[in-house]
Amino acid sequence: MKLFGKALLCKSLFRGIFGTGPWSLIIQSRYLKGCSLEYWFRRRSLGLKSGSAIWNSFRKIFPFFIQNLRWRLFSGSSIFIGIDLMVNDLQLLIPESLSLFLQSKGIFSWDKLIKEWSSSSPVWKGAEELPLSPHFSQLWASVVQNLSLKGIKRSGNKDILVWGRTNSSLSVRVKDLYSILTEDLPQVAACLFPFPMWKVTCPLKCTLFSWLMFSNRNLTWEALQNRGWHGPGRCAMCLSELETNAHMFFQCPQTLYLWYELSISFCFPHHVFASV
Repeated sequence: MKLFGKALLCKSLFRGIFGTGPWSLIIQSRYLKGCSLEYWFRRRSLGLKSGSAIWNSFRKIFPFFIQNLRWRLFSGSSIFIGIDLMVNDLQLLIPESLSLFLQSKGIFSWDKLIKEWSSSSPVWKGAEELPLSPHFSQLWASVVQNLSLKGIKRSGNKDILVWGRTNSSLSVRVKDLYSILTEDLPQVAACLFPFPMWKVTCPLKCTLFSWLMFSNRNLTWEALQNRGWHGPGRCAMCLSELETNAHMFFQCPQTLYLWYELSISFCFPHHVFASV
């Protein structure tokens, strides 16, 4: 639920930053103070450090929000080499040493690397046009080859920031945001209550009690103490151990004796059970 709440906050922040409705205009005017998207994107800052409860919540989700934004290429004049992230992760194709060399020559934006446009595809400048030393010429040749394999296409009518996973500046779904937030979590195999148990011919309260035991939701002293209750906490049968779901049904000496009697009465092998 906490991660789902973050996904909802990120959706609202996306709407506030990129939206054009009244609420979005208020957010942009009140907190961004007319700053361009490029400005706060490179500063990695949302501006004011205090505001409404909603704005303070946005600040908490902002690091996750900013790291998933990407640039969509049109002319490349707004996108800085080695600094800005693009949809195709083009900055990963340029080694850091080459980026620093280009910056030392006054080449900061991607439009300086494009010679011309062939339809919607860029034609990249040669090593002699940049100009580059022999060592960097070889690096640039490999970069151009990789760029060609990427199939870069010009889109839109200007360089804009978009949500990197969906390449969209219009909307982002909470489902996609939640998937990103949970993709690194360890996957736990679900252990579901056997469905045929709901159809067993017995009083419903017995089936519900079985479900509570299976789901570890019985109101044992352990569960009550987790809710802030105060009490002895000991098992009511043996008066020695903490009353937990596992102890009450599988570990208590009185329970083990009952399992033994049941195994004799119903002729099933006697085992020391550890869980449902």
